[in-house]
Amino acid sequence: MPELVDTVEITSGSWGVVFKGRSNDGSDVAVKVVPAHFSSVEATAFERLRQYQSSGQLHARKHGSLMCARFSKCDEQNRKTLFVMDYHPGESLLSFISRHPEGVSEERARPIIEGMLDCVELVHQMDMIHLDLKAEHFVIGKETGLVLVDFGAAFLCSENGCSPRTDLMSMGRSHYGTLTYSAPETFRDECCTGL
Repeated sequence: MPELVDTVEITSGSWGVVFKGRSNDGSDVAVKVVPAHFSSVEATAFERLRQYQSSGQLHARKHGSLMCARFSKCDEQNRKTLFVMDYHPGESLLSFISRHPEGVSEERARPIIEGMLDCVELVHQMDMIHLDLKAEHFVIGKETGLVLVDFGAAFLCSENGCSPRTDLMSMGRSHYGTLTYSAPETFRDECCTGL
């Protein structure tokens, strides 16, 4: 497991802080640091993503791909979990939209929309549901197309519906994801029906 050096905070959310770092192998990484008691769902989704990627079962589409999960590490002394993934340079879709208040041409918008659909298809291919799709979680890369990041709210699906949500109450939450982007069915525990 590589040691991380030269970490710099790049963003933060309600459940964690993301740092850009450099591993000792010289590659850029993103490191999400989450309080351990908030990390159980993300750890399960992260591991599913890592397994699919390492086994070669998940291939980037023409316009979209998913963040590349490297490893996770529990820091018991500081009660935190670290999720280490490839760093995807580029601009968030939210920033791109903000820079184009008048909109963009259909020709420019088409690969972005196709990339979003590619990303969602890849998530569903793993029998997962992201539950927090929003412009901030898509990165427009110069070489990679659109990359979907942040699986902190994702659930694994099965014949019995979503993975357990036993930790919601302990976190003082009624749902996963961002409230203003949440579909009504997530409040009724019906997010995985019909997949």
